Amino acid sequence: MRGSTADVRERQRPYVDDFRDAAPVLDAGCGEGTYLAAACANGADGCGIDISRTAVRLAARRHQFQRFAVASVYRLPFDDGVFDAVI
Repeated sequence: MRGSTADVRERQRPYVDDFRDAAPVLDAGCGEGTYLAAACANGADGCGIDISRTAVRLAARRHQFQRFAVASVYRLPFDDGVFDAVI
């Protein structure tokens, strides 16, 4: 989802409630972390990953209360079965 932060939040809003009770949730391809921040503010727990180091740095800076990691396309930095949901 691209566009201004406000536009992205508006388009992601319908999905935030879908994962309210999922703990933890993995936001794969989190970009700047907008969805994960909204989901966690709405009661979810989780972390975001992206293959872009720049996006992960930006997400961590903008949403310091969340966890973000750089992912490889070959191996995720988590064990199997850790997450209740992946978006």
